[in-house]
Amino acid sequence: MPKRPDSRKQRLPANEVVRYVLEISDWDWNFSFGVNSSKHDADPYWDFRHLQISGLLVRPRKLGAESAELSFLPNSKLNEKHRQSDPSMVGFFQLHKKRLTGIISMPSDVLGPVLQMLVGSRFRYIELSGDKLRYGKANLRSYRFETIISDNDMPDE
Repeated sequence: MPKRPDSRKQRLPANEVVRYVLEISDWDWNFSFGVNSSKHDADPYWDFRHLQISGLLVRPRKLGAESAELSFLPNSKLNEKHRQSDPSMVGFFQLHKKRLTGIISMPSDVLGPVLQMLVGSRFRYIELSGDKLRYGKANLRSYRFETIISDNDMPDE
């Protein structure tokens, strides 16, 4: 009788890293500030900054996303002086009904320069690197804003 493999010893395949490219079509920035009424937060002020990028996913095309909307949330704890070790991701996105949406963290000290580049229409693409979509969701490990991406730099389909 053949020996049955022990399922406890089987390893899950390593996560495949995928490069996603979003062409920026529009952006918006929201800012709110006020007195913090939460009793569970030590900060006496409430400060919310939110950068929203809209566009079209140009790679990989096979995902079939017709639109994309990414929300970047600046956080001072991600500034170089305050970073903690062993992060697992910088954000995530999901694909639902051909619409790609995501929430992504960013250091708050880069918000000003990123906004300046967006105001000047210099940034045209965002390249994201992360897990392959599984059940419509993926964790992101890195991203970069780009002025141009040549055909040679564009990820394969």
